Amino acid sequence: MWLFEHAEQVERYRNEAAEPKLYVALRREAAKWCAKETREVTGQPLDYHDEYTSEQVVRAMPYVFEDTPVTTARDADNVDDHSSALAIMTDFKNAYRDQPADVKEILALRFRDGLTEQQIAELTGASQPTVHRRVKRAVERVRRTLCGTP
Repeated sequence: MWLFEHAEQVERYRNEAAEPKLYVALRREAAKWCAKETREVTGQPLDYHDEYTSEQVVRAMPYVFEDTPVTTARDADNVDDHSSALAIMTDFKNAYRDQPADVKEILALRFRDGLTEQQIAELTGASQPTVHRRVKRAVERVRRTLCGTP
């Protein structure tokens, strides 16, 4: 649908041989469309923006590596039932799965294995401030993926 509605923009990208721009635009629009479809299926208002904070991502990340869905991804007041919790954790797991290997590795060491930043630094040979930045960036990437932010 987006391609049809923005045919001139797509043609301009094609003529300028700007495939990276086209890829980014298509990915952004696909994320928006998926978010809209999810809101329709879950019965949320279409103007509702599902925004997760970095703190919520950090609290939920240990559960991404478990098989049992939990409701700690969001505040308990925002989760209506077990199916909502399952949907939320499915979103978190998909957001994790879609990350590059280096992002998944740092998140797994920190949240699956429960290592401290200092322990990760010793294991990887990086400095502790570097590990801190990598963890922070990885959490932010997952948050942006969840929120549909390009």
